[in-house]
Amino acid sequence: MSSGAIAWLLLPLAAMVAGFLLAVRVVVRSASRPVDGHTEAGRPALRAEAKVRLVEVLGAPSVGGRGSLLLTDRDLRFERFFPRREFRIELDRIGNVSEESPGAGDGLLRVEWAEDGEPAGIRLRLPGAAAWATAIRRARASLEPSPGSPPGSPPPPAR
Repeated sequence: MSSGAIAWLLLPLAAMVAGFLLAVRVVVRSASRPVDGHTEAGRPALRAEAKVRLVEVLGAPSVGGRGSLLLTDRDLRFERFFPRREFRIELDRIGNVSEESPGAGDGLLRVEWAEDGEPAGIRLRLPGAAAWATAIRRARASLEPSPGSPPGSPPPPAR
C-alpha cells in the first residue's frame, strides 16, 4: 500500500478525532459560565473572581479544576466548572481564613470551616489571595453584633 493511500485512510480518522476534541471543548466551556458579580437573587456580590483554581479539598479526596469565587454578605461560594461542584459556605461557619503566597503570581487562599462537627476546608489558587482573605474576614466581622447590642441579638440586616 502506498503512502498516499495510507494518508487517505487516516484523513477521516483525523477528522473524527478533531471533531471529538472540539465537542469536548464546547461541553467544558458551556459548563463554565462567567461570574457577573451578582447572586441568583440579584444582590450584588462584595467580591467576585472568575479565574480560580481548586487546589485541594481539606479532609477529602477531590479533583481540582477551574471555577469561580463569589463573596456575598452572607456566604462564600466556589463553583468548580468541570466536573461540576459547588461549595457554599455561610460566613458564620468559617473558622479560619489564611493566604499562602508560594512566590510570584497567584496566591493560595485557605478557607476552613466545620461541617457536621468535622473540620472541612478548601485551598484555592487565585489572583489577590491576600485581598480575598481580608475581604472574607471583614464580611465575617460585619455579621457579629455590635458591642452595645444585647447578647443573643441577631446580626444587622443584610444590605
